[in-house]
Amino acid sequence: EMTNASSSVVVAEVVPGSADEAANLHAGDLLLCIDDREVRTAAEAATCIRDARRRGATEVDLIIEHARETRRHSLRFQPLT
Repeated sequence: EMTNASSSVVVAEVVPGSADEAANLHAGDLLLCIDDREVRTAAEAATCIRDARRRGATEVDLIIEHARETRRHSLRFQPLT
């Protein structure tokens, strides 16, 4: 789950067993980019992920800020049910 905070997207919650947890995301992380596209709102982040899935991608690259460090992670999509 993501929320907006000023001009950043904040990871609000990481569900145990989710793709977010597998990507090593933590509540409070700032989501900066998805597949090298800067995201400033939760809606922009959702659009990037939705577009990637429509293209048939199985994962996206994320750039996040965690504890004042910028990191790159891959978020592998879970199958749609």
